[in-house]
Amino acid sequence: MDPQYLINAVLGNEPRIVQAISAGAGWEVWMQVEFVLMCRDRQWQVAREVPYPQGNQVLDFLVSAAFGERTAVELKVESANNAGRAALRLFQNDVAKLANYNCQMLVDRYAMGIVYSDQAKQAYNEYSEETVGAVYQTGQNIGVMIQDVPI
Repeated sequence: MDPQYLINAVLGNEPRIVQAISAGAGWEVWMQVEFVLMCRDRQWQVAREVPYPQGNQVLDFLVSAAFGERTAVELKVESANNAGRAALRLFQNDVAKLANYNCQMLVDRYAMGIVYSDQAKQAYNEYSEETVGAVYQTGQNIGVMIQDVPI
């Protein structure tokens, strides 16, 4: 699974995502379900809220795309509670959390962030320019970043 492919999949669904954002609070849960549906459309198996092998943390998604190989994905979206630059700090927390996730057949670990405010988009863009493994792209209204967390 390629980071750019995931970004394209999300941006390909941008009009629907923008409608969900405009609905207000709670759109991260909606995006989690939407991500599961996007994976299933691509014939990928996906599990939500998978316990970390150690500790009491929960992984947002474990995706199996081919040959039993698995990709761990943490999702963070900008919201009223974590707007602007705060969205980047919470994304970075997910990157650090994801560094502790391991399981059999794991080939990739990706933190994925979706933002909509100009301040958050600027913070994500600056971060991607300074950070190895971070890929960022904007659509008409949202920005999407995937950071590869090496295994």
